[in-house]
Amino acid sequence: MFYLLAWTGLRAGELAALKWSDIDFKECTISVTKTYYNPSNSTKKYTLLPPKTKGSIRKIDVESEVLQALNKFRIQQNEITMQMKHE
Repeated sequence: MFYLLAWTGLRAGELAALKWSDIDFKECTISVTKTYYNPSNSTKKYTLLPPKTKGSIRKIDVESEVLQALNKFRIQQNEITMQMKHE
């Protein structure tokens, strides 16, 4: 998370709202279209909202180094998901 925040300038709420579909590995971009809103600090009650301003909806160019780290994380995430399904 910190790596992605440092390289992209994303806000924490934008990062928390990202889905894999927001990352374009071919075009080397991340689409920011939503933010995580959780005023009660509850792990179960949160909302994904559009950013506060239209200018906050954007595509961020991302270095290949960052995309490689994200892809490595996605592979690890998939492996963990598969392990959980077999337990």
